[in-house]
Amino acid sequence: MSLTNSNRMAADNNVENKFTKTALVVDDNLSNRVIMGAYLEQMGYSLIEAANGQEAVDIFSECIKKPDVILMDVQMPVMDGYQATQRIKQLTSDEYIPIIFVTGLSDKFTLQSCIENGGDDYISKPVNSEIFKSKILAHQRIHELQSKVAHMYSEMLANQNLAKGIYEKMLQVNNQRFDGVHKVFTPSDVFSGDMMLTAYTPSRDIIIALVDFTGHGMSAAIGALPVSMLFRQYCAQGLHIRDIIQKLNKALYTLLPTEMFMAAQFIRIHHQLGSALVYNFAMPEIFIITDKTNNVRQRLASKGMALGIMKTCDPKEAEYEVKLALNDRILLFTDGITEFESTQGEEFCEDKLVDIIESNKEGNHSDAIYQKLTESNLVEKQHDDISLLEIKCSAGLLPGWGTEVLLGRTSEEEFTNNIDNIDNAETIFKLDFTLYGEQLVLLDPVPLLSTLLRSYEPVKPHKQALFAIIQDLFHHALNHSLADKVKINLSDIKKDTNLDCLHGEFIRFNLKILKVNDKKQFHITACDSGSGFDASTLQSVIENKYDVPELYQGLSRTITVCQKIKFEEKGTKVTAIYEWGQVL
Repeated sequence: MSLTNSNRMAADNNVENKFTKTALVVDDNLSNRVIMGAYLEQMGYSLIEAANGQEAVDIFSECIKKPDVILMDVQMPVMDGYQATQRIKQLTSDEYIPIIFVTGLSDKFTLQSCIENGGDDYISKPVNSEIFKSKILAHQRIHELQSKVAHMYSEMLANQNLAKGIYEKMLQVNNQRFDGVHKVFTPSDVFSGDMMLTAYTPSRDIIIALVDFTGHGMSAAIGALPVSMLFRQYCAQGLHIRDIIQKLNKALYTLLPTEMFMAAQFIRIHHQLGSALVYNFAMPEIFIITDKTNNVRQRLASKGMALGIMKTCDPKEAEYEVKLALNDRILLFTDGITEFESTQGEEFCEDKLVDIIESNKEGNHSDAIYQKLTESNLVEKQHDDISLLEIKCSAGLLPGWGTEVLLGRTSEEEFTNNIDNIDNAETIFKLDFTLYGEQLVLLDPVPLLSTLLRSYEPVKPHKQALFAIIQDLFHHALNHSLADKVKINLSDIKKDTNLDCLHGEFIRFNLKILKVNDKKQFHITACDSGSGFDASTLQSVIENKYDVPELYQGLSRTITVCQKIKFEEKGTKVTAIYEWGQVL
């Protein structure tokens, strides 16, 4: 190895001199190295010399500061220039270090081989000083530009990662977390166009959405933030899932450019876990899986176009009503799964996913599917975001009323004493409203009350319970006291449904918040125009704390959280009283 002391010092970067750049000159002919070295020193380069390709590779691998340019001869002993260039290029990673072949061979085959083996340019021997210096300067500019781009790219990645952290936190911070939900999420870029959203409604039903914006990366993620904020706002207001979808579609139609849209799957699971409303807009099938047998008993295909394309949409057209049993599973996934290609060009269609699920004997089905996707002999490259969402309809999916409600509740003895003193109570809030005729089925009272009560601070920790009571009493009146007069299926009302049977019917609510001693009581009275029903059995169940009969399961939440429920006037009037103390 031919290295002078100055070369060694330059290679090890241990001394400071007038040179700001370094060149590695590789040639078995000393005179050639001297000539090129003189030109390079005039241009401000320090020199490292090697007499053959093997020396060049060894020097390059040992250098702490890599050379800025390499001049490479072709024909040399031990290792020729082609082999040396290939080895050095393998060591440079993404850094641009130009290798310029300097050769006396001028045939087309030689020049082609220089480029094919990793060379960036070539100079013919004998070396012309002007051409030599011009080519060095040209590659020096490219090298400097590449360094600037690399620095800018590094800063961009740092900023992207910072933005990604904030972005994901904004999307997920208000998501409800459930023991019964398992997700697999693998973005194909820093930002993802796939998004999962979860929220409780005021009535404690759960709404889950899996959405997929057009494309992937930053452009696909741009619509995620407004959608997530609007979704949670609408859920908190207690809007019906159909109204939420319609409002999201309208917002997307207004906000997104014409080439963008949002495919989506929405699920609203009833708080008793016995049923769900499912909507599929331009997404792969949704699987309903029987727990004990792993049988995919329902495959719910898309029935609606993606949101944001048309100004209006009718969610009812994309709706499925699904009956659920305890521990049933619902599997949602984006087209990043079904369009995934193996190295053999095989796509993971829905039928293949069904086979994986039905052969999976333990663990989550989403994990089993992802394991198949990521097996080393199948995976080539991920082209799209991959998202799987598995929902298990178990008790962990819908937790209780929350510590704020439980901590604020009063004992039965305290409540009895407060009821005795109700004549001395101070009324601090009162509201009466009535729904007439077709309003009974076209309007939901919970969003109205949510708007009225949201600014009243004492109610906030208990609003979930209060809204659930109102909704329970409302639906109880429709399904029992008014049942003989409402001759339509309330769950299947369309724009052209004849609502004449509701003419003259009403449900009237009286809401009061009373201050009794140091406690507060929420009195909710619902009266209706129906024929009533035999409430004696239900009253006995409540007073004796028996199990609630299946016929009246719709009142189970109200019975759980209220201290007193009283039926009057043949069941056409019911009053529920909910009391709380100072919230801890």
